[in-house]
Amino acid sequence: MIINLRNLIYVPCITVFMFATIFDPADVLLGLKVPLFVLCFVVGGLICVIRPRQIFLPRPLLVYTLMFVFIPLFSIFVYYLRNGTDPYEGFVMLKAYLFIFLAILLVVMGVDVTKYLSNILVLMAVCIIFLFVFLLVFPEYFALTNAIGMETQVFYPGKRSYDGVTTFQRAYFACSQMLVVPISYYFFRFRESSNQNLLSLSFLVISIVALFLAGSRNAMFTAVLLPVSLYVIFSRKTILSMSIVLCLIIVLLAIFSVQISSFLDPTEYSNSAKISYLSDYVNIYSDLNYLFFGQGLGAYHHFSIFSKPWFITELTYFEVIRNFGLFLGVTMLLMLVYPVYKSFRLGMNAGLQKHIAVGYSFYLLMGFSNPTLFSSMGILILSLVLAGLYSVENRVNATTLAIPSRE
Repeated sequence: MIINLRNLIYVPCITVFMFATIFDPADVLLGLKVPLFVLCFVVGGLICVIRPRQIFLPRPLLVYTLMFVFIPLFSIFVYYLRNGTDPYEGFVMLKAYLFIFLAILLVVMGVDVTKYLSNILVLMAVCIIFLFVFLLVFPEYFALTNAIGMETQVFYPGKRSYDGVTTFQRAYFACSQMLVVPISYYFFRFRESSNQNLLSLSFLVISIVALFLAGSRNAMFTAVLLPVSLYVIFSRKTILSMSIVLCLIIVLLAIFSVQISSFLDPTEYSNSAKISYLSDYVNIYSDLNYLFFGQGLGAYHHFSIFSKPWFITELTYFEVIRNFGLFLGVTMLLMLVYPVYKSFRLGMNAGLQKHIAVGYSFYLLMGFSNPTLFSSMGILILSLVLAGLYSVENRVNATTLAIPSRE
């Protein structure tokens, strides 16, 4: 009965929540992301109340989630203790951090949502490819699709030139970077089937192509390097696989040397803007008060590239130190890496978890120059990795909190 309730009620709720997170990331279309998040907890709580067994909550997971929320809360306290003036975006940004409690719910409910999230993201990948092809065939509709995308904040079609000569069309969706999940998931499923599962292969190819067509530099690099990394890391013939990959990299560098050089050109506008932030961060960190305690989550600062104060930049990890200070900032960064380290310490039966951890690692790398890491989509991936890490099938001799349920 409990399994039926979980499958009939809870799974649809969590699936709809993930769908809303991906296709309404800014929560401007329906505004249902927070209500659906609360609904998942209400439904999960009701099911836990009536399930006739104990609920096992790993103590390390509980400590992790509480610490993950405490750090931004403390930074908000520091901000108001220091001045507390407006404008201020701390409480708005705090909402994304609260999504980390989803990891606890997933573990307690014993539901692996990786498959459902991957399927939703494949649907998004199909939308990316469709939008890309549509604008190639009907370029006159660019203004209309761009207006729709800007209004909904779901997708951002356009053309991008990095060297002033080569122009790339792109069909960037706000959640494009999350395609690391289906790439890792369907790579595992395909290899698990001894390369026989053609459906998984199809979904894998669709996800890779869509991530590349998203058009941002880190997305294109990841679309190439993530499948290659998965192949090398989980190959039984390490030397052979590394040799193949090395040859492939040399060929790609030779063919696309001009484009890659333009991507990395420090004088390119976007690169130049990011580099200009560095002097601002040096000035911020030179104040020992800000260095050790941070300016506070969501605090505005007048960065030299902007005409007025702003509360966030693209350099995510520098922002972590600016927001939380050196000690809590480094703690937060270590907490982001911790699930990857722990995943690879699991046994041989945790193949899927390790594949997802590799995909998450690439998400962290992309997050270096993209502020979406500490958004609902970024925390959703982190929750997924944590849930897999502490799931019943992967947990070996873990310390748990036994919470007796009412019978």
